[in-house]
Amino acid sequence: QPGERASANPAQVASATTSDPPATASALDSTEDATPGGPEHAISRPAGISRLGPRFTATRARVAGTRAHRFVEVANLAHHTLLMPLVEMRGVTRRYGDGASAVHALRGVDLDVDDGEFLAVIGRSGSGKSTLLNLLAGLDSPTGGSVRISGEDLAHLSGDGLARYRATRIGIVFQSFHLLPGRSALANVETPLVIDGVPRDERRERAREALTSVGLGERVEHSPSELSGGEQQRVAIARALVRGPELLVCDEPTGNLDSTTADEVAELLLELRRERGVTVVIVTHEEELARRCASRIVTMVDGRIASDERQER
Repeated sequence: QPGERASANPAQVASATTSDPPATASALDSTEDATPGGPEHAISRPAGISRLGPRFTATRARVAGTRAHRFVEVANLAHHTLLMPLVEMRGVTRRYGDGASAVHALRGVDLDVDDGEFLAVIGRSGSGKSTLLNLLAGLDSPTGGSVRISGEDLAHLSGDGLARYRATRIGIVFQSFHLLPGRSALANVETPLVIDGVPRDERRERAREALTSVGLGERVEHSPSELSGGEQQRVAIARALVRGPELLVCDEPTGNLDSTTADEVAELLLELRRERGVTVVIVTHEEELARRCASRIVTMVDGRIASDERQER
């Protein structure tokens, strides 16, 4: 299920890794040696080790203990990694301007988004929801706080690093479709791969697969002017998916569509989340749309999270 992680028990890992295999038949010739001080101080040891003496046994125990400690460290690291959310926002603020005219778009936002979640951010115009989305997309930087994706702080990325992040790890869908006029749907979807230097045959194949996944497998050669608004948005979604991102962010993806087409696009996003496992974050002013497709709804008011509600899916 989205958001759920398998967790490792460090104690079990340590126990399993420090246990020794049973002695072999050839090692059963001796199980006890006499030691100074008489038989009452005899040391029982595993067969085959007795001839090597107590010093070997003590060394062996120390090695086993060190090995156990290391495995516990590894298990703890794995446990933490498995539980780490895909998105972590801590104390995030965004201010535009200074002094009395300053606009505080975000005011100390804390937000986690788990891998595979479908999160809808709703709120009135000016509530800060689009600013939040721009920060996730790496299109803007916070004034304060941190934005981490898979544990990586975006503020620590260089300009080239942010460009790679947007190119490989995130897909962005805008309210306006931003398609190239006069170019086919296939050409529009493969454009990011052209920029990446992907060979022609490979990018064509990947673009066709992306268009097929959004239900446009039979419309790949049509230009935007030959497509409906809903189909154009599907092309935009395919373009956002063609690089295989782990996070898909959508800014009012149904804002320019009629209600019927908007429902179709919303259902498409839900289907993509189920089939591809991609994490989806959408910003919308339509609460009804959010409740129909999202597994979680965050409401923004005046730059703050006013409510955070999970829905059964």
